[in-house]
Amino acid sequence: MKLVPFKNLNDLLWELYPYFYDRMMVFPAYKEMMEKTFKGLSPKKCGVYLDLGCGTGNLTRLLLSRGATVYGLDSSLSALKVAYSKIKRQRNGKPARLYLFKFEDKLPFKDQSLDGIAAVNLICYLKPSTIQKLIQESKRVLRQGGKLCLVYPQKITYSKGLGDFKLLLKTEPKQALTSIPFYMAVGLMNLPMKLKTNITYYPKTHIENLLSKTGFKNIKTEKTYYGKTTLLTTAEKP
Repeated sequence: MKLVPFKNLNDLLWELYPYFYDRMMVFPAYKEMMEKTFKGLSPKKCGVYLDLGCGTGNLTRLLLSRGATVYGLDSSLSALKVAYSKIKRQRNGKPARLYLFKFEDKLPFKDQSLDGIAAVNLICYLKPSTIQKLIQESKRVLRQGGKLCLVYPQKITYSKGLGDFKLLLKTEPKQALTSIPFYMAVGLMNLPMKLKTNITYYPKTHIENLLSKTGFKNIKTEKTYYGKTTLLTTAEKP
């Protein structure tokens, strides 16, 4: 096996991160965020959906459970490996199509071919010009009435996460206790990535204006995740 050297510590952290991040699905606030995104898409059983920046495939699995056809695109090979291993174990539903993708590129879909697109915690890592292009591309590939759901943080908080952990400890103590090492690892890994990764906290007015100027309608934003520190903006292609 040929070892591929990492260019810097940040690259190494991003490759390790998915294996720890995937355990976050046990926490109530994270589940709530995924479920709200799922509902925002209003998925149809025979619909075709894109999980843009699919990561370890948590939203992808929810969409597959609805019986939809799902594509997952991400720039992290390690995240896609985790996603594939989970989806492979899922007995019911259609297989998802998972691909490596550079977010600066054109979406690899025909015009008006998708019923919904979701991007969870993706745009905070992208440049404004890349976000604008992705929104334009989303409008191109969505069918009439198709939904675009964007989830993006306003700030990173650790203290709010403790309250969520305490709730899990009361409701599912065994699961909470076995997840402590993973929860601590994610928290520790978030710190250097926060310092070394260019995270931008886009205000909702900026995102809503971009969607409106691109031609999306019925634009709505709500708060979710730990301490309601993350925004979910949903828009529809007319």
